[in-house]
Amino acid sequence: VELDESGECLQGGGPTDLRELVVRRGGELLVLAGVAADAAAGDAQIIATLDNGSAMAKFAQMVAAQEGDLNAARPRGEALVMESPAAGVVESIDAERLGYALIELGGGRKQKTGPIDPSVGLEMLVRLGDSVEQGQPVARMFVADRGVETAERLTREAICISDTGAQPELLHERID
Repeated sequence: VELDESGECLQGGGPTDLRELVVRRGGELLVLAGVAADAAAGDAQIIATLDNGSAMAKFAQMVAAQEGDLNAARPRGEALVMESPAAGVVESIDAERLGYALIELGGGRKQKTGPIDPSVGLEMLVRLGDSVEQGQPVARMFVADRGVETAERLTREAICISDTGAQPELLHERID
């Protein structure tokens, strides 16, 4: 799921919050590296590389150097859509609980030597502060053959819908 989303971003698309994060942080890195004069110039350079295809071309080059194949089919488990239990606003999302849901599905390890199932994953369809209707899809889980009930429960518990809420800033602060 993350690779597909990242690939979309490297080709000028993808979720707007991911693109904003890549542009803002990437622009700052270019300033720190002395490649851009200021944040605006750095942001512009990042936007240009995302939109003209050079970011994806460089990524493909790095994957090929590691004998990977971006065109190879990636395994994907059965998709289960999680719906909002009520109308309201996404007040909070417990990322730790979502992590545990993925571990239950096999997308993470319970023990250091345990296997990881690359076919499982979680795609969030809403952000903090989003308004939702009852029954609206809020997440999509890709599942295989284990831990589905527990993962569903943990995911439902992780997403809190309330009557009020506001969309927070993507980045809260910068620590120098």
